[in-house]
Amino acid sequence: MMTEYGISEKDSIVVYDTSGLLAAPRMWWTFKLFGAKHVRVLEGGFPAWRDDPALQRMLALMIPGTVGLAATQVNVLVNSVLATSAGPGAVSWLNYAFRLKYRTYEI
Repeated sequence: MMTEYGISEKDSIVVYDTSGLLAAPRMWWTFKLFGAKHVRVLEGGFPAWRDDPALQRMLALMIPGTVGLAATQVNVLVNSVLATSAGPGAVSWLNYAFRLKYRTYEI
């Protein structure tokens, strides 16, 4: 049943709750019942995880990459909108150009 949601027996699953109403232990039990082997309960719940200094450092390192990817996506959107008004085949040629550009980065 869990494979329908992309969860296999090999996956690690961490459950937590924010209200303290024992939702996390219930989810732990449910995952175990359905055959998950690596299920853990996050001690302290979501607030403890959110306030962890290691997580704060990791998030700070992710911000530049996220901003860069967002700028790329905006660029693709604007170029696609402009290409739709340039006539038939323009969007296809734009896509081919992007593929060539990123292929050179791989080499």
